[in-house]
Amino acid sequence: MSGLGTVGRCALVLTIFAGMAKADETGGAAIPAAATSAKNVRPIEVGTPRETLARTKIQRVLEEPTEVDFKDIPLTDVVAFLKDRHDIEIQLDTRVMQEASIGVDTPVTRKLNGVTLRAALRMVLGALDLTYVIKDEVLLITTPDKASNELVLRIYPVGDLTTHRDGALGGENFKPLVDAIQSSLAPTTWHEVGGPCSIMAIARTRSLIISQTDEVHERIFELLAGLRQARDTQAEAPPVTVLGSLVDTLAEILSASQRAQCTAGGMGGGGGGMIGGVGMGGGEF
Repeated sequence: MSGLGTVGRCALVLTIFAGMAKADETGGAAIPAAATSAKNVRPIEVGTPRETLARTKIQRVLEEPTEVDFKDIPLTDVVAFLKDRHDIEIQLDTRVMQEASIGVDTPVTRKLNGVTLRAALRMVLGALDLTYVIKDEVLLITTPDKASNELVLRIYPVGDLTTHRDGALGGENFKPLVDAIQSSLAPTTWHEVGGPCSIMAIARTRSLIISQTDEVHERIFELLAGLRQARDTQAEAPPVTVLGSLVDTLAEILSASQRAQCTAGGMGGGGGGMIGGVGMGGGEF
């Protein structure tokens, strides 16, 4: 190869690796496309059968569309309206609200259309410095401070987000996902930084066991759904191989070298022939 210029050496190496990449595509270990889409994988509730059934029903109802048009309506009447409209039990945490100087008859003014009940509650209650939790088989409206102490245990199947291409399973497979959750969602609440909440990876079931508040659990579900959507979108592209990436890099080097030598050949007039018979005498392709 000592008689070849930069372009010639790159071209030869490129040819060799292109052949290897071809073999890799047919029999090698390419990084596989994503598994079957699982954007709506719901976490598994942990509790008695009755509690689990009630919580699952409320979670489902929270995703239903709703519309409200309140103008100076007492909070108690707002609760009664939503309870009847969506057929779930909603209660006010009156003692805690009184301690926070929030009256149950606080007037509510809000008009919403085409949003989920979950979103409507967030906006209506957020304006009053209130939130909600699912507790004792009811949707309980309470203060954020009280809600932060109501931890819920859920199991998240995440095998489709943690399995490596070699099929290996282990704690290290979960680390990027766990780090993403803990760093982006309520970062000060986790056990590792002195908070009350925890997250544990179980390799055998390819799942995460998470103890968190209802609100953060909702955001965890949304984060995982977003990751699955991003994965499935990228899965439509051709699989990427290590050799394929190297071929692409060498192709870029080859193209850049050709452009550089074309420029030099053009400046030198007819004195500089290029390897491969490209641009002989004229410096142009």
